[in-house]
Amino acid sequence: MTLSMNEKNLCDQLADVMDCIESVIASIGETPSNYKGFGTIKNIAKNKDKNGFKNITFYLNNEGRMLYDNGVYSDDLDTEMEKAYLIVEQLVPTPDG
Repeated sequence: MTLSMNEKNLCDQLADVMDCIESVIASIGETPSNYKGFGTIKNIAKNKDKNGFKNITFYLNNEGRMLYDNGVYSDDLDTEMEKAYLIVEQLVPTPDG
């Protein structure tokens, strides 16, 4: 499947945000590799894998839940997660539209 220029740009933005999230997690003292879903999202975005788009929300929600369960929080992390959700909202079609 061919991606539009907007989808390609969103993929690049999402990969950058995943890098930022991993950096923030490391700066808090956590091990980014414990949150493999962020790496998976980054790979989907970098490879511009349109078939993988449908899984991005699942991975993002799971990692957000794991961060919450582990008590990992910072304002920077919250900001980056919000950015990720805004990008995903544009990239991944919802079932109702």
